[in-house]
Amino acid sequence: MENIFIKHYENLDYFTQLHKYEKMCLSAIEVYYITPEGNNNIRQWLIHNYELWKENVFEFGVFHLDTDGGLIELMKFDNPNFSNLDFTILVERRNFKSIEEFLKIYSTYFFEKKLYPEKLKFTEC
Repeated sequence: MENIFIKHYENLDYFTQLHKYEKMCLSAIEVYYITPEGNNNIRQWLIHNYELWKENVFEFGVFHLDTDGGLIELMKFDNPNFSNLDFTILVERRNFKSIEEFLKIYSTYFFEKKLYPEKLKFTEC
């Protein structure tokens, strides 16, 4: 039982820590919208925000924003011995609105337009 508790605690802690990046993503988005058009300017924005994207929010986008639903499943607990103790914890997607928008913008220029090709190899691992 202790392992289950620790697993769920770590999962909740992950989302709590992740939510701290909302403000950083919002700031990055605001800079993006005032960045003059042009591939070189957008490339500089990508370079500047690469660590935020790769180290902090990329994994969240891959594993938790892969659907269009309004809710994100934080964790699911299935008790094999007592099915009436099963539960799921959901959070409204809007709580991660800035992270989601940042990920969409970043992915468009990183993956689709390939404006930072020297870092694309990281995604092939």
